[in-house]
Amino acid sequence: MDFRFNVFRNALGAAVLAASLLVINPAAAVAGAGADPAEVSEASMSLAEITGLPTTVTTLADGVVLEAVDPEAAAEYDAQVAPDSYPCNSACDDKSPYYMWHPPGGPSEYFSCIEGSYPKYSLFSGNDRVYLQYSPRCRSVWARGPHAYNFVVRSWNGTTLRKQRYTESVSSTGDMSYVYTVMLNDKNLKADVCSGGASGSVTSHCTAKF
Repeated sequence: MDFRFNVFRNALGAAVLAASLLVINPAAAVAGAGADPAEVSEASMSLAEITGLPTTVTTLADGVVLEAVDPEAAAEYDAQVAPDSYPCNSACDDKSPYYMWHPPGGPSEYFSCIEGSYPKYSLFSGNDRVYLQYSPRCRSVWARGPHAYNFVVRSWNGTTLRKQRYTESVSSTGDMSYVYTVMLNDKNLKADVCSGGASGSVTSHCTAKF
């Protein structure tokens, strides 16, 4: 396995372990969206810094920065993380990323969707960065970003919007602790993440779909 991917996987493993140790209320994590204490330090980090994978960066006229992991590098990583993936499909809809998926094979085969997940896209505006997180094992997506920021993850079937899930602004103190939305199924579907969108209002910027 390429050294770059070893470093990336080790970093992700450490983040997952930290998250499992810091979740104070496991019931809340299972029930839906909530605080993601393992991600606090990523507020100013690019996708390239987080993943160690090559990325493309686009700066819009208003200064918003869109970043995407290179599709070939992402596909290579996905194949290594989930060579025999048994995705949860629609069973992942509206579940926490910490949801424990139970594929066939018994308890030894169970895993959390956050294991091996990584951000494929990000949207950076001012001091706020929103990520579109992807789980190659569960084939699911969710959005995460600062808890003082509104954002939405959207699931598409072709050009038809299938579902969208929001995280509302809960603080005006500038606290950069990260929160996440619930997951949405991404098998044979498209997804994107947008800033804004509080209470179903018009979003301000969106990543590309994948």
